[in-house]
Amino acid sequence: MKPLNGHSGTDGFAVADSLLKTLDPDSIGSLVSLGADVVLLVDQSAIISQVYFTNKDLADYGLAKTVGKRLQDCVTIESVPKIDSMLSSDTSHRPLRGYQVNHKCSGKPDLPVVYSAYTARDFPYTIVVGRELRQQMLDQQRLVQTQMELEADYRELKEAETRYRTAFKVATVAYVMLDGERRTILDANPAASTLLSSTGAPLSGKSIRDLFAKDDRDRVGDAISEARHSPNPVNLDGVRVAKGEPVSLTIRSYRENGITNVLLAIWPADQDKESKRQRTERPVGGTSIEIADLP
Repeated sequence: MKPLNGHSGTDGFAVADSLLKTLDPDSIGSLVSLGADVVLLVDQSAIISQVYFTNKDLADYGLAKTVGKRLQDCVTIESVPKIDSMLSSDTSHRPLRGYQVNHKCSGKPDLPVVYSAYTARDFPYTIVVGRELRQQMLDQQRLVQTQMELEADYRELKEAETRYRTAFKVATVAYVMLDGERRTILDANPAASTLLSSTGAPLSGKSIRDLFAKDDRDRVGDAISEARHSPNPVNLDGVRVAKGEPVSLTIRSYRENGITNVLLAIWPADQDKESKRQRTERPVGGTSIEIADLP
């Protein structure tokens, strides 16, 4: 491909050298500052001779007061080795992205700037061109803050999960969380295993119908269907489990990942106190429970 206007990209270096020889330092600094946030003319002793910046906000960081000072004295202690490397005569190890340093600013946060240096034969100064990174630093701080908040929320969620899991396990009432569509058990506490299983084995994955007497399976199934479409709990009495023991149930719907599942509370039918307690409680907000809304 033929270069633009018939010229090679390397011709720009010759043009730059020519400009450095024909323009005075003040004109050069003003010209370069049109495409940069900060421009410094630094002599061979690393003394700042001239400072140029287009953004007036940068004046609050005291850049104009750095004239006559060593550039190393105007940055934080961590940035001094980077300035030394940038101003050294060895250009073979200079990073392509420049050197990110921080200017010391009295009464204000440090000013982050990424600098690159340019020198030319017979020109008495090193041209240091900088791009300020305040917005990038703010974005990075927001990202870190957001990450910390997410981690805190996650820890809180895990702690709440542990609390609910502990309460679920130690509860004396049998609780069964049921897949509302497949009618299979998602989870059940130890009390449910004791009440519903003849062996006390875990109930997860089993069909809820198989845990009740054949004559009562349709009643249980109808009550589950009603609860899935009702904002109020559905109560069922006089039902026998597969082992033959009569029990009472309260069935509530809840939302999980956009799906309506059900929670069954089951207790022996002769426990009148538990029946009263279960049936005087109301679900959160008087409607079906949204599991994501629980604390």
